[in-house]
Amino acid sequence: MELISNQCGDTTVVDGITRLFDEDGTIYLVTGYFTNSAYRLIRPDIERFLSRSPENELVVVVSPTADQFTPSIARDLQQLDDRIQLYKYPHGCLHAKLYVRTGDHPTAMVGSINLTRVAFEQNIELSVLVESDDGDADIEPFVEWTDELLSICEPFRKRDLFRPVMLLNTISVWTNKARLLSGRTVVHQPSVYVVLALLGLFVLMSWTT
Repeated sequence: MELISNQCGDTTVVDGITRLFDEDGTIYLVTGYFTNSAYRLIRPDIERFLSRSPENELVVVVSPTADQFTPSIARDLQQLDDRIQLYKYPHGCLHAKLYVRTGDHPTAMVGSINLTRVAFEQNIELSVLVESDDGDADIEPFVEWTDELLSICEPFRKRDLFRPVMLLNTISVWTNKARLLSGRTVVHQPSVYVVLALLGLFVLMSWTT
Protein backbone atom coordinates (compact mmCIF):
# COMPACT_ATOMS: atom_id res chain seq x y z
CA MET A 1 0.00 0.00 0.00
CA GLU A 2 1.28 3.45 -0.94
CA LEU A 3 -0.02 6.94 -0.23
CA ILE A 4 -0.27 9.05 -3.38
CA SER A 5 -0.17 12.84 -3.16
CA ASN A 6 0.86 15.72 -5.38
CA GLN A 7 2.31 17.55 -2.38
CA CYS A 8 4.86 15.05 -1.12
CA GLY A 9 6.52 11.77 -2.00
CA ASP A 10 8.02 10.49 -5.23
CA THR A 11 4.74 9.43 -6.86
CA THR A 12 2.39 12.14 -8.11
CA VAL A 13 -1.33 11.64 -8.58
CA VAL A 14 -0.82 11.51 -12.35
CA ASP A 15 1.79 8.79 -11.84
CA GLY A 16 -0.71 6.83 -9.77
CA ILE A 17 -3.33 6.99 -12.51
CA THR A 18 -0.98 6.22 -15.39
CA ARG A 19 0.59 3.32 -13.50
CA LEU A 20 -2.69 1.46 -13.96
CA PHE A 21 -2.05 1.32 -17.69
CA ASP A 22 1.40 -0.25 -17.31
CA GLU A 23 0.01 -3.79 -16.94
CA ASP A 24 -2.60 -5.81 -18.82
CA GLY A 25 -6.16 -6.54 -17.72
CA THR A 26 -9.41 -4.64 -17.41
CA ILE A 27 -9.25 -1.08 -16.07
CA TYR A 28 -12.21 0.56 -14.33
CA LEU A 29 -12.25 4.35 -14.00
CA VAL A 30 -14.99 5.50 -11.61
CA THR A 31 -14.78 9.25 -11.14
CA GLY A 32 -16.87 12.16 -10.00
CA TYR A 33 -15.38 14.58 -12.54
CA PHE A 34 -13.70 13.84 -15.85
CA THR A 35 -12.54 16.85 -17.87
CA ASN A 36 -11.16 17.04 -21.37
CA SER A 37 -7.84 18.53 -20.25
CA ALA A 38 -7.20 15.57 -17.93
CA TYR A 39 -8.32 13.11 -20.59
CA ARG A 40 -5.78 14.48 -23.03
CA LEU A 41 -3.03 13.87 -20.49
CA ILE A 42 -3.88 10.19 -20.02
CA ARG A 43 -5.10 9.41 -23.56
CA PRO A 44 -1.64 8.24 -24.75
CA ASP A 45 -1.55 5.77 -21.85
CA ILE A 46 -5.02 4.50 -22.81
CA GLU A 47 -3.89 4.02 -26.41
CA ARG A 48 -0.76 2.10 -25.41
CA PHE A 49 -2.76 -0.04 -22.99
CA LEU A 50 -5.31 -1.05 -25.63
CA SER A 51 -2.73 -1.63 -28.36
CA ARG A 52 -0.59 -3.85 -26.14
CA SER A 53 -3.08 -6.72 -25.92
CA PRO A 54 -6.39 -7.52 -27.67
CA GLU A 55 -7.74 -8.71 -24.32
CA ASN A 56 -7.26 -5.38 -22.54
CA GLU A 57 -10.46 -3.45 -21.81
CA LEU A 58 -11.41 -0.08 -20.34
CA VAL A 59 -14.62 0.66 -18.42
CA VAL A 60 -15.45 4.27 -17.51
CA VAL A 61 -18.23 5.27 -15.09
CA VAL A 62 -19.23 8.94 -14.72
CA SER A 63 -22.20 11.18 -14.02
CA PRO A 64 -24.06 12.39 -17.15
CA THR A 65 -24.00 16.02 -16.03
CA ALA A 66 -22.56 19.05 -17.80
CA ASP A 67 -20.38 20.08 -14.87
CA GLN A 68 -18.93 16.60 -14.26
CA PHE A 69 -18.27 15.20 -17.72
CA THR A 70 -17.36 16.50 -21.17
CA PRO A 71 -19.22 15.02 -24.20
CA SER A 72 -16.12 15.19 -26.40
CA ILE A 73 -14.45 12.59 -24.17
CA ALA A 74 -17.25 10.12 -24.79
CA ARG A 75 -17.17 10.66 -28.54
CA ASP A 76 -13.42 10.22 -28.68
CA LEU A 77 -13.49 7.07 -26.54
CA GLN A 78 -16.23 5.57 -28.70
CA GLN A 79 -14.15 6.16 -31.82
CA LEU A 80 -10.90 5.04 -30.24
CA ASP A 81 -11.72 1.37 -29.63
CA ASP A 82 -14.75 -0.90 -29.25
CA ARG A 83 -13.20 -2.41 -26.11
CA ILE A 84 -14.03 0.79 -24.23
CA GLN A 85 -17.31 0.79 -22.32
CA LEU A 86 -18.81 4.03 -21.05
CA TYR A 87 -21.48 4.00 -18.34
CA LYS A 88 -23.52 6.69 -16.65
CA TYR A 89 -24.69 6.73 -13.05
CA PRO A 90 -28.37 7.75 -13.44
CA HIS A 91 -29.37 8.34 -9.83
CA GLY A 92 -27.85 11.69 -8.92
CA CYS A 93 -24.29 12.77 -8.22
CA LEU A 94 -21.50 10.22 -8.55
CA HIS A 95 -18.86 11.37 -6.09
CA ALA A 96 -16.69 8.26 -5.80
CA LYS A 97 -13.12 8.14 -7.10
CA LEU A 98 -11.96 4.57 -7.62
CA TYR A 99 -9.54 3.29 -10.24
CA VAL A 100 -9.02 -0.47 -10.55
CA ARG A 101 -7.06 -2.81 -12.79
CA THR A 102 -7.71 -6.54 -12.77
CA GLY A 103 -5.35 -9.10 -14.30
CA ASP A 104 -2.14 -10.82 -13.28
CA HIS A 105 -1.02 -7.86 -11.16
CA PRO A 106 -4.25 -6.25 -9.90
CA THR A 107 -4.14 -2.70 -8.58
CA ALA A 108 -6.62 -0.29 -7.02
CA MET A 109 -6.38 3.42 -6.28
CA VAL A 110 -9.00 5.11 -4.12
CA GLY A 111 -9.14 8.55 -2.54
CA SER A 112 -9.91 12.17 -3.39
CA ILE A 113 -8.58 12.37 -6.95
CA ASN A 114 -10.98 13.22 -9.76
CA LEU A 115 -9.82 13.00 -13.35
CA THR A 116 -9.27 16.73 -13.74
CA ARG A 117 -6.16 18.72 -14.50
CA VAL A 118 -6.74 20.80 -11.38
CA ALA A 119 -6.59 17.61 -9.31
CA PHE A 120 -3.47 16.50 -11.15
CA GLU A 121 -1.55 19.76 -10.84
CA GLN A 122 -2.99 22.13 -8.23
CA ASN A 123 -5.21 20.62 -5.55
CA ILE A 124 -3.95 18.93 -2.43
CA GLU A 125 -5.08 15.39 -3.15
CA LEU A 126 -4.57 12.15 -1.27
CA SER A 127 -5.25 8.59 -2.39
CA VAL A 128 -4.15 5.09 -1.51
CA LEU A 129 -2.60 2.80 -4.11
CA VAL A 130 -3.05 -0.90 -3.38
CA GLU A 131 -1.07 -3.41 -5.42
CA SER A 132 -1.49 -7.14 -4.95
CA ASP A 133 1.29 -9.61 -5.68
CA ASP A 134 -0.53 -12.50 -4.03
CA GLY A 135 -3.69 -12.99 -6.06
CA ASP A 136 -6.78 -10.81 -6.02
CA ALA A 137 -7.55 -10.93 -2.29
CA ASP A 138 -6.49 -7.33 -1.57
CA ILE A 139 -8.26 -5.97 -4.64
CA GLU A 140 -11.43 -8.07 -4.52
CA PRO A 141 -13.44 -5.65 -2.31
CA PHE A 142 -12.84 -2.86 -4.82
CA VAL A 143 -13.83 -5.08 -7.74
CA GLU A 144 -17.00 -6.21 -5.95
CA TRP A 145 -17.96 -2.60 -5.19
CA THR A 146 -17.41 -1.67 -8.83
CA ASP A 147 -19.52 -4.61 -10.02
CA GLU A 148 -22.35 -3.53 -7.73
CA LEU A 149 -22.13 0.02 -9.06
CA LEU A 150 -22.19 -1.18 -12.67
CA SER A 151 -25.31 -3.22 -11.96
CA ILE A 152 -27.26 0.02 -11.42
CA CYS A 153 -25.55 2.04 -14.13
CA GLU A 154 -26.55 2.36 -17.78
CA PRO A 155 -24.56 2.58 -21.00
CA PHE A 156 -24.30 6.08 -22.43
CA ARG A 157 -26.68 6.79 -25.31
CA LYS A 158 -26.24 9.46 -27.97
CA ARG A 159 -28.97 11.60 -26.45
CA ASP A 160 -27.15 11.55 -23.09
CA LEU A 161 -24.34 13.56 -24.71
CA PHE A 162 -26.55 16.39 -25.94
CA ARG A 163 -25.55 19.48 -24.00
CA PRO A 164 -29.13 20.51 -23.14
CA VAL A 165 -29.76 17.04 -21.70
CA MET A 166 -26.55 17.14 -19.67
CA LEU A 167 -27.36 20.63 -18.43
CA LEU A 168 -30.83 19.49 -17.32
CA ASN A 169 -29.16 16.63 -15.43
CA THR A 170 -26.88 19.15 -13.74
CA ILE A 171 -29.81 21.32 -12.70
CA SER A 172 -31.61 18.26 -11.33
CA VAL A 173 -28.61 17.20 -9.24
CA TRP A 174 -28.06 20.67 -7.80
CA THR A 175 -31.77 21.14 -7.14
CA ASN A 176 -31.79 17.94 -5.11
CA LYS A 177 -28.76 19.15 -3.18
CA ALA A 178 -30.51 22.45 -2.45
CA ARG A 179 -33.46 20.57 -0.96
CA LEU A 180 -31.18 19.46 1.85
CA LEU A 181 -30.97 23.09 2.95
CA SER A 182 -33.78 25.14 4.41
CA GLY A 183 -35.47 27.60 2.06
CA ARG A 184 -34.33 30.52 4.22
CA THR A 185 -30.75 29.29 4.06
CA VAL A 186 -30.79 29.04 0.27
CA VAL A 187 -32.47 32.40 -0.34
CA HIS A 188 -30.48 34.46 2.12
CA GLN A 189 -27.01 33.07 1.47
CA PRO A 190 -25.16 35.10 -1.19
CA SER A 191 -22.76 32.19 -1.54
CA VAL A 192 -25.56 30.17 -3.13
CA TYR A 193 -25.77 32.59 -6.03
CA VAL A 194 -22.01 32.69 -6.33
CA VAL A 195 -21.93 28.90 -6.56
CA LEU A 196 -24.61 28.91 -9.26
CA ALA A 197 -22.68 31.51 -11.25
CA LEU A 198 -19.45 29.56 -10.90
CA LEU A 199 -21.26 26.38 -11.92
CA GLY A 200 -22.41 28.03 -15.12
CA LEU A 201 -18.89 29.27 -15.81
CA PHE A 202 -17.42 25.83 -15.11
CA VAL A 203 -19.84 24.22 -17.55
CA LEU A 204 -18.92 26.67 -20.29
CA MET A 205 -15.21 26.11 -19.68
CA SER A 206 -15.61 22.31 -19.66
CA TRP A 207 -17.18 22.43 -23.10
CA THR A 208 -14.31 24.42 -24.56
CA THR A 209 -11.33 22.65 -22.93
